[in-house]
Amino acid sequence: MKVFIPKAFTGEEDTCPVCVARIQYEQAQSDLGSDLRKLGLKAASAGLPTGLAAQYLDAFEKFAEMNAHYQVALGVNLSIWFSAERFGRVKKVPDLILAYEEYKDKSLQSLASCSVAFETLISGFSSDKVLAESYKEELQELQDSLQLFVLKADVFWKVVGNWTDPRKSEAFKVI
Repeated sequence: MKVFIPKAFTGEEDTCPVCVARIQYEQAQSDLGSDLRKLGLKAASAGLPTGLAAQYLDAFEKFAEMNAHYQVALGVNLSIWFSAERFGRVKKVPDLILAYEEYKDKSLQSLASCSVAFETLISGFSSDKVLAESYKEELQELQDSLQLFVLKADVFWKVVGNWTDPRKSEAFKVI
């Protein structure tokens, strides 16, 4: 995943807490995806046992699902900002907030199931002494990336919540 920074702002330092948290989240997510790919390429070239192949595909599927839910939640959250802050379309904000909450919940649920799938994959490799030794470096990198990503995801959702919660109470006062 590439972090998008508009050309108009490349010379500026971004101090928006939500933007900084988003960039850190997306970088950690990208690193996690790269480490999963690295493990998969090495394992595929060595002939991965069927059970581990299924665990790998499950982790990959959960990773893609988590990314999709995050993208929708972020897009809806940006819509709240554009509607409320930029264009004064206060009437649309409650509907957008409800949609955002739904996709935020889906994103958090898919993050949890993705973490479980990654832990299952790591445990699957680690339970076989030969595989654990052969993939020691890749498994450690994947474990480290997973821990960092979960931390960055937690920070991201807290920072976004700090931004969204006041707008949520303002929007529902209007109704």
